[in-house]
Amino acid sequence: MFLFSMGMMHLFTQLYLPWNETRPGYPVNDVVLRYLPRFDCSKWITLVEFTVCFLTALDSFYYHHPSRYELLWLKFTCISYMKMITTFLLPLEPPTGLINLADPIVERLLLFHTKPLKKDLFFSGHTSMMVLCLLHVTNPHLVPVFTLAVLLMSVMLLHNHIHYSIDVFISLFVVFTIHTLMDRIADSTTLMDTYVVYFYPFSE
Repeated sequence: MFLFSMGMMHLFTQLYLPWNETRPGYPVNDVVLRYLPRFDCSKWITLVEFTVCFLTALDSFYYHHPSRYELLWLKFTCISYMKMITTFLLPLEPPTGLINLADPIVERLLLFHTKPLKKDLFFSGHTSMMVLCLLHVTNPHLVPVFTLAVLLMSVMLLHNHIHYSIDVFISLFVVFTIHTLMDRIADSTTLMDTYVVYFYPFSE
């Protein structure tokens, strides 16, 4: 399962995203972006992204049952698949006045594509990651921190004109739906326990 999802993620980043940049898309008349001033928040977006991911890793290590790692990865993979479907079905032109985001993670994943991604729009991957970390975190002290991170990330993406407001808004519902569905599947089956016992390399 892990190797399959890794292979699909490789195809998504190396083949689909560069191809998606060549497709004609639909322009969106976004009232929010029209009246929202443009600011380059790229450094702050990267800082919030890395901070939340680092805190999520610490939280996962503290509550170190390996099934939590797999469940988080499965949720992230399902969100990525859903994003591939939505961007394919609804290609959009980039917002007017877009300020390119220098994302070090995406830049290292795209081995054969050096131009900034401008049409990876519907829905917001950055917001999705923040919301997923918020829903998955187990330390109650991190909940207000991650909630603030979701709000900051959403506002900064809009100030950068990287996404339309609908991209940010829809990502909240997509992630919540996938998170809830995957939790119910994990609770109602022995899938995660089977993985830990037979496949997880560090289980006793």
